[in-house]
Amino acid sequence: FHRGVAWSQCCIALMNHQHGKHIEARNLCEVAYEAFDSLGDSLGQCFSSLYWGHAALALGQENEAEAKYQKVISMWESFDQSHLLMEAKAGLARAFLQQNRVSDALGVVESILRFLEQHESFYGTYEPFRIYHTCVTVLEAAQDDRACHLLSRAKQELQKLANQIDDPMLKQSYLSRVDIHQQLLHM
Repeated sequence: FHRGVAWSQCCIALMNHQHGKHIEARNLCEVAYEAFDSLGDSLGQCFSSLYWGHAALALGQENEAEAKYQKVISMWESFDQSHLLMEAKAGLARAFLQQNRVSDALGVVESILRFLEQHESFYGTYEPFRIYHTCVTVLEAAQDDRACHLLSRAKQELQKLANQIDDPMLKQSYLSRVDIHQQLLHM
């Protein structure tokens, strides 16, 4: 029962974050993390810390976000979950960029791009287009010519997924009502 409640809190926290309710998201992540910790649920700790990092970063708490992302990176590495590791690395790159640490952000993005080169996609991640958006944003900040090609690739992948949706209204919603999709399409 407690595990289910904690997972629900974690999912609601991500949804709150995606709708701009960052304080609520951060608070729910903290509660979920404590529950997962008491249950010894490392997977739950990873996700609640990841979403906590997202909310903290959106609130301008870069150091807190950086610490959460570093923790998640360490945990995913120990679990050998390289695909999920990319989400935490993208978060860390955003935290660095928000602190004007462009070279640090670029170093993290380089490792994400190596993963993408080896695996050809971010398959298995929960928010692949957030990862793409981060990489493109960091490459642009570093005035790296690869940004244009990567943005084109991200848009093609997004459109490819959207084209699998038969219902025109759902397809349009997928492209225009998911914030990160909209951001990518308007870059």
